[in-house]
Amino acid sequence: MVLDFNIKVRLNDSIYSDFGFYPSKYTKIEVTPPQDTIAKLEADIANLEIMSNQLVQTKKQNQQLTLESKIEFGVQELEQIAEKINQLAAQLETEMHNFKSVAVEVNKHYHQQQLQSNNHDISKYNRRIPLNIWDIHFSSLPTIIKRGTKFIIVEKVIKLFK
Repeated sequence: MVLDFNIKVRLNDSIYSDFGFYPSKYTKIEVTPPQDTIAKLEADIANLEIMSNQLVQTKKQNQQLTLESKIEFGVQELEQIAEKINQLAAQLETEMHNFKSVAVEVNKHYHQQQLQSNNHDISKYNRRIPLNIWDIHFSSLPTIIKRGTKFIIVEKVIKLFK
């Protein structure tokens, strides 16, 4: 059996060169039936589909790991910020109590001053009630609590007169 191939390469519609293959007696020729070739191609396609599915699955797993990592880092950051806010709130609560203590003392002196000036200027029936040097309109602070995986900003009422 002799196989004769002629390959013609065209460049700009003209034949560039001819290549010929002429097997010798040392050339081993295997003829594969078309059914075997088709079966091998179908197996290769099936393997490619399996590999493609594995790549998609690996990509999904990597995306999931990336998300989990971002969430873990974010939760740690939230916990640190919540701790800092709660520390600041505790400090502010202490300062509010300090403010109240000083304001009560100063208010006593302020009342005395007003009563002394009222005694000189106004008759008995028109005396004014002494004004306070301070009032409370708001006595709560933000605090952050954690329930399960959820962070909740709540209002902590400060009891200044307990």
